[in-house]
Amino acid sequence: MAGRDRGGAERGHEAPPRASALGAEDSDWIVVHSNPDARSLETHILGDREHAVVALAPALTGEESVFAPKAIREIVGPHTRIYLIRGDLVLRRLQGALGRKLAPVRGAARIWWPDLSVDSDPDDHPLVQRIQDDSELIALQEFARCFDLSRPFVRHEIKRIEREREEAMARERDMEKQLRMFSSRGERR
Repeated sequence: MAGRDRGGAERGHEAPPRASALGAEDSDWIVVHSNPDARSLETHILGDREHAVVALAPALTGEESVFAPKAIREIVGPHTRIYLIRGDLVLRRLQGALGRKLAPVRGAARIWWPDLSVDSDPDDHPLVQRIQDDSELIALQEFARCFDLSRPFVRHEIKRIEREREEAMARERDMEKQLRMFSSRGERR
């Protein structure tokens, strides 16, 4: 059952984000209806925070969330804030503030990890598209995979492995080039 915070804002499943509600840990999710709500969300995600934030945009058609918020709560745990985006106006506002590469879009969820800025790598803050023909289970499994693989410490390790792999491949190309040069010198003698 929804309660009220000290500021009088309704809290719980359909609580609009108010400055006083943004600090709450007992809400399941926060509904973003308007430009002031979107500004509060922007301030939160671009500010100093310790936990992920998930934005659930509306499905491709209608205004229902692309993923069931209760199912997302089970995946992300109690500390991740979940925002339900309502309407194209709010989506456009977030796109203007964050840029296309970091904003949520219809038919998808956006995961924002701490240390987000407008210059962040979008792969570090993934957009998880809901494939229309996928079952709810498959769609939630894909969301969970993206959530887990985009955790900052995991992304750091993935980037380190990719960098080491690229360096090893460059060394291998250099060795092959040197061997070709050496063998071509031997053929000329």
